[in-house]
Amino acid sequence: MAHGSGVDQAVEATPFAASDGSPTYSIKQEFSGATVMVTGASGYIGSLVVEQLLRTTDVGKIYVLIRGKRGTTAQERLAQLLQKGLFHLVRDNPRLLAKVELLEGDLNSDGLGLSQHELSLVQGKVNILIHSAASIQLEADVQHTLSSNYLGTRRLLAVATQMQALRAMVHVSTAYVNVNFPRGSTVDERIFPLHFGQQEVHHADLVDDLMSLKPAAANVRAQMFLEMWGFPNTYTMGKNLTEKLVASYHKQHGLPVAIVRPSLVTGLAGLPYPGYCGNIAGPVGMGIAMAVGLFDKLESVAMVPTHVWDAVPGDVVCGVILAAAAATCARMDINMYSDAVPACKADPMVVHAGTSTTYPISLCEAFYAGFDFVRQNPPPVRLPGSALFKLPLDYKPDEEAVKRCKYWTGWKVRGRERERRNKSYARCVHTRHLRKLEEGVFRMIPKPCASFRHLSSQPDPSVRARR
Repeated sequence: MAHGSGVDQAVEATPFAASDGSPTYSIKQEFSGATVMVTGASGYIGSLVVEQLLRTTDVGKIYVLIRGKRGTTAQERLAQLLQKGLFHLVRDNPRLLAKVELLEGDLNSDGLGLSQHELSLVQGKVNILIHSAASIQLEADVQHTLSSNYLGTRRLLAVATQMQALRAMVHVSTAYVNVNFPRGSTVDERIFPLHFGQQEVHHADLVDDLMSLKPAAANVRAQMFLEMWGFPNTYTMGKNLTEKLVASYHKQHGLPVAIVRPSLVTGLAGLPYPGYCGNIAGPVGMGIAMAVGLFDKLESVAMVPTHVWDAVPGDVVCGVILAAAAATCARMDINMYSDAVPACKADPMVVHAGTSTTYPISLCEAFYAGFDFVRQNPPPVRLPGSALFKLPLDYKPDEEAVKRCKYWTGWKVRGRERERRNKSYARCVHTRHLRKLEEGVFRMIPKPCASFRHLSSQPDPSVRARR
């Protein structure tokens, strides 16, 4: 984008001063009457953003980018989203729901798959862009990860540079983009380069190289990079490269960007629905696995019990996203690293959303909280023969034992799938809703198990919550 056009012509927002003279800003003021575009609105974090905007701000319009999926149209998916329990405080208010407008599109398509009319609409009207869409498969083939997260983001950035009224863009990343740091490190809120020896790696060259290979060859080369830099999986490396892509658009095109890095996102702590979980990834998946009997042996535990389990409620993450967007709109300059590290002076705002240095909780504490809950609230579905177990504080995970448990879980899942397809499973009689929930749990639990194994043997940095 040429200087003087696009984001350079955005509406100016001047921060006002607090009583002590320091600059501050108002989230409600920045979102009042604003037109917001959200990607990933059908996902957990994206849906929280839409709900919180409707419930707590006077937002003018919310465009949600959704594609049709598995025989369900984009319009049907949006209707299903707005009728979820998450939206129970706003779904009966037609005035609020009318603010949500569908953009049927896809980040995997050039121009986001939008019509020319829709493209012109977002280029002329969007003030705030929140990008929460991502593939969260930890161990996917590298080309799948890069296609979904890096290339999809690049297509969105190309459109964003043409948004004439854009005041802020928030890219939702992950706190584990720097999981390759040594164990116990404090990770600052800035962009860290990757190197081949003394040479800094350029993200675009690396991605182009991996995408140009045949899938099997790309996975082999990606494994070399993972081991070279210490990343546990393709997801964390792909998100690391994507952050560098976003930062490059901030530097080269003047795009007003903030990056938010959540740690392990859990259920809601407060409104609109305390305890609500939008998916079963991370800590939520671990809790459900314990409840239904997939996580039923001490050898299943792949972390040291006293290590920090950096979990953060979903509504807290959403609040950080909206605050980062508002601060960017208000042109807040809070880069505290520019004096000590001149190279990061031109970096976008980076904000961590975690608890490891503000209110840390150990794995053992989280484990026993789940233990007590499951014991007091037995689930309607549980694998025969499974039992709850205690976690000694001096327990040390055995990598080989964890690997065996992972394969055993996979075997049980595959066996359950075969039984389901043959319609021969009749151990329990339960409603269609519970059956769908059970099947979803069985399909998805092995992926979090894999991540626990990796995290136990890889660096586990604390995240500095500076703001």
